[in-house]
Amino acid sequence: MRKKLILAVFALPAVSLGQTLIEAPDFYNPDFRARRPGSSGVIALTVNNAVYTQSQSSGDVSWTHGAGGFAEVDTGLAGVELAAYTETTGDQLVFGRELTTSGLASALGPLLTSVVGASVLSTWSSQAVVSNLAIVPDQLYEVHFNVASGDGLPVGLLDTLTFGITNPEISGGGGSSAELLDLLGLLSIGTSASDSDYTFQFTSSQALDSLTFSFDATSLVSLGLLGTASGNQDVLTFSGFEVVAVPEPGTISLAAVGALLLLKRSRSRC
Repeated sequence: MRKKLILAVFALPAVSLGQTLIEAPDFYNPDFRARRPGSSGVIALTVNNAVYTQSQSSGDVSWTHGAGGFAEVDTGLAGVELAAYTETTGDQLVFGRELTTSGLASALGPLLTSVVGASVLSTWSSQAVVSNLAIVPDQLYEVHFNVASGDGLPVGLLDTLTFGITNPEISGGGGSSAELLDLLGLLSIGTSASDSDYTFQFTSSQALDSLTFSFDATSLVSLGLLGTASGNQDVLTFSGFEVVAVPEPGTISLAAVGALLLLKRSRSRC
């Protein structure tokens, strides 16, 4: 009898425990990367800071990745590329930079110097649209995720790092706009890796069946050498994303009262 009672107590309205609407890793699907491709036969140093974009969808989630900041040189004997990239992989969204080399090692030195010293102004952007949701007007929701910087990255060289929900019906829990929330202050300024958990509350003025999330970062100066002659560097990583409904205090109190009444009634029958 008591076991059934305990089950009945936990079967009270789901919102009282906080309903999860979106969670990782489903949020970070599909796995793909936006990175400007190189050109064969390039002799002189070429720099392209325009944003390169790609889009893909999986189930109820659609992503558009953008990455700007690219330099390359290829003499035929050796080639070097430095490129920003934006990628969803596993349960993460990554803003990164990649330095790739090819050809004769003896000819790479001058090419590396010219590419790394170029005015490569990195820009990263990613927009996710999640559909088939049931957003209730005036219900309070919370977004949770972690943002981390890569080891050895001078975070102070980043000009902006923002997150936003761009639906016009959305506003912050305190009444402020949900767009362009500054995340840069969460990370420690310096060259050591830094990470921080982020929580944002929001409400909607109307019923919605989809939400659009925006992640953006820019640097106004070149971030310089990645620390190795070739390889990837995760500049910024977002992980652990979820959106949950926040139960109203009155709902929790009502559930607690109901649970106490059920316990009292069961004891009186014993």
